[in-house]
Amino acid sequence: MTKNGTTFKESFSALYNLTMMQLKEKMNFSFKSNWKKSLFSLSFFLIGFAVITAICYVLIYAAKLEKVFDFNGAFPTNVLVLIFTVMFGLSVVFTTIGLVRSLYFSRDNFVLLTFPTTPSVVFLSKLFVHYVFEMKKNFLFLIPLFFAYGISGGYAFYYYPWVLVLFLFVSALPVLLGALLSIPAMYLYQAIKKVRWLLYALIVLLVGALIAGAAYAITLIPADINFSKTWGTTFFQIRHFLKNFEQAAMPITLLVKLMVGTSASELFSVATAYLLPGLIVVVAVLGVCCFLLSKPLFYSMASKPFEYRKNMNAKVKKERKLSPFWAVVKKEWLMSVRDNSFIGIAAELLIVMPLAIALLNSLYNAMNTRFLGTQLTVCFNVFIVLLFMLSANIRMASAYSQDGSSEYLNKLQPSSAGKLLFAKLTVNVVVGAVGLAATTAVYGAYHALVPKDLVFFAVSIYCVFIAHLFGSAQLDIMNSQAAQYATFSSQSNNPNENKSIVLTFVLSLFFALFWMVLAMENQKTAWGKILFVAVCYMALKIYFYFMKIKVYYVEK
Repeated sequence: MTKNGTTFKESFSALYNLTMMQLKEKMNFSFKSNWKKSLFSLSFFLIGFAVITAICYVLIYAAKLEKVFDFNGAFPTNVLVLIFTVMFGLSVVFTTIGLVRSLYFSRDNFVLLTFPTTPSVVFLSKLFVHYVFEMKKNFLFLIPLFFAYGISGGYAFYYYPWVLVLFLFVSALPVLLGALLSIPAMYLYQAIKKVRWLLYALIVLLVGALIAGAAYAITLIPADINFSKTWGTTFFQIRHFLKNFEQAAMPITLLVKLMVGTSASELFSVATAYLLPGLIVVVAVLGVCCFLLSKPLFYSMASKPFEYRKNMNAKVKKERKLSPFWAVVKKEWLMSVRDNSFIGIAAELLIVMPLAIALLNSLYNAMNTRFLGTQLTVCFNVFIVLLFMLSANIRMASAYSQDGSSEYLNKLQPSSAGKLLFAKLTVNVVVGAVGLAATTAVYGAYHALVPKDLVFFAVSIYCVFIAHLFGSAQLDIMNSQAAQYATFSSQSNNPNENKSIVLTFVLSLFFALFWMVLAMENQKTAWGKILFVAVCYMALKIYFYFMKIKVYYVEK
């Protein structure tokens, strides 16, 4: 019996129902109602898991064959430690961001707290939702990596269920750490929202750090890179770095040791016997800390009626009358600045992308390449630039759905729906053009290209960027997720964004390889052909975008 008079069975049932209710909004569990679709999704997931495992196995096998990390052809566990640490750090960061939104600023909190259950159960259900997504994420990389390591190392059959059992605990760590870190993150977020100069100061610091880091990295690149001559020194530098990193990341090192043991023949030993109880204790302690620290703040924030708050310092200004289209454009630009999405796009396309191209080409210029190497250099540049450009469009796959219950207002405005919906794309259109111009200038500084080829390079990439922008927005029009955003104010597994991510990689890889094939045939005409294909693809996407608007935005 709990303090509120409910039994543990009732509390567990409420926790299960709340968790499943939130998960059903984001994942499909209706196996009985649509078993064919569910079977296809399960098959696709298993095939993806097998493919990722196979890729990891090939990479491990190649590293062992080429003796990259060990003269005896072994694949040391400190490489796993490095990969695990990077992925774990990213999981903590993104889980913290997600929990800040979910615990403290989600609209569904007001609904969930009215259910006949306790705030503790609602809080735990939020954590369990993120735990399920964290487990799903681990099935997409880390678990296949450890499976591939086991296959490569000839581990016994019981190694694989052992890894799965351990990941039940490991997946809880980023969620619990994220819940604790969400407390200072929430206060920082509120401070930034109230004090704008603090946001600008952080941006200046980050930009300065990025530029300084890139400049320092460029100075470290030697004038002449020759791996055949310097591999002996490089090999020992890599081993020294991995060894030091393994010592520095001792908690992750112990986790990896718990998973893979001391060797393939000694998965369980006295030396690792204390690690599993230690992992369970750490998870339990973090869980108690979350319950004592994060839960009260969650209840406090979720109970505040933010829709009735007033800003007494708001200044009234006279607005200039604009046409419906330009009024919406102005609104979209103001909103993108206020919700910091403009800052994210500008940082990615105006700062990170040019710096990445400068760093990449500084590395290439230090290598003595032949004709094929030069062509590959251009191919990689096209791929990287497209990857940056198209990734900025992923958020547009949910741009209209994020309006939530007010999405229908686009049908009621005194202007065509096409103009109003296009207004949301103008931020990306303008920032993308400026960012690509800066990147093209950096690229041209490293390569002696004729002006015509440089212009074709920029225009071709921009056409693909615009095509992907309209295509991502079209996905949101055809499969609106407005109901999800109206309820939860966010969605961690948006199917439209997932499709946009896949398109980002496919288009980047396709156009990079397509240029490579054309350049091998005739380098002089390659850019002209690429430009023609890109323009046709852009025109097709723009046409279908406005056609879909006419179909989906007809009031019935």
